Amino acid sequence: MDVRARGTSLQVRMDQELRLSRPATRAVRNGVPLVLELDVEVRDGANLTLVATEQQQFEIRYLPMSEHWQLETPDRAAPRTYPRLRHVLAELSELRLTLDAIPLAPGDYELRTRIRLDLASLPAPMQLPSLVNRTWRHDSDWTQWPFRINA
Repeated sequence: MDVRARGTSLQVRMDQELRLSRPATRAVRNGVPLVLELDVEVRDGANLTLVATEQQQFEIRYLPMSEHWQLETPDRAAPRTYPRLRHVLAELSELRLTLDAIPLAPGDYELRTRIRLDLASLPAPMQLPSLVNRTWRHDSDWTQWPFRINA
């Protein structure tokens, strides 16, 4: 994780390892789009008060006619296409984010992130089984990184 302040925005670079379970991979291969949600929080380092939050969604789809995978991200107008699922997961593993309009005073802060599968975006017949089956649990733990804003 690397966090850099640029005026009223934060430039965040994060590297993570993403894997899908077999049921999730099977579902997307059979036409069910998967939505991953990235939750980002900025907290004051002194008292852990929440300063800013942001949520971004990433959608993975399989295109059976072309046998390619598609990734839709909030930073691009058009989805990108990849030949393999591992390429999509690699792209999501190296995220570059810009968090805008966060006026931070000089001091210590903490950036927290987690990524999770949005089970509510699954088709209705899949939602209940996904809630009770452990193999659909793709929620990461919150990970935090301290950073400093200099005067």
